[in-house]
Amino acid sequence: MLTRAISRNIKRKPIAKRVATQSAATRFSSADRTSIFGSPKNIDKSARPISPHVRIYKFPVPAIASISHRITGGVLYGGAIVLALAGLVDPVATTTIIESFAVDHYILASIFKFPIATSFAYHFFAGLRHFYFDWFSKGLDNIKEIDSSSRLIMAATAVTSMLLTFVYF
Repeated sequence: MLTRAISRNIKRKPIAKRVATQSAATRFSSADRTSIFGSPKNIDKSARPISPHVRIYKFPVPAIASISHRITGGVLYGGAIVLALAGLVDPVATTTIIESFAVDHYILASIFKFPIATSFAYHFFAGLRHFYFDWFSKGLDNIKEIDSSSRLIMAATAVTSMLLTFVYF
């Protein structure tokens, strides 16, 4: 009964108004009304807007900095959970394994230390920038200042992560 009422309303309106006013569930031909949603071949795709994929956009540096700050926070959180669980299982063995690995396999330890040091350094410097923005309420109105502070954070992260990775403490 509902499909008859819809089909009567569709027949009375001109085609331009029909496409603009009907929902996706009513854009099927009368033979394909067996399902409320239909299959992709039944849907009139000419009336729907096309949304481009995220990969075609070039993100600005501050957007990349913000996304990276969130990712490094998640990485550090996950690493802290793994380290805490390993410490709960056997605290002495965990520290012994880490120290012996760092001494005996310096190159391999450096490969593992680099992403940890990068995450720590980036999250630290981006956190300082956020603290500055929140505390002083300066720098948020000028996109060039935000862009330059994002680039400064990336440069400071590169230097600091190299120092933390290759300098033996």
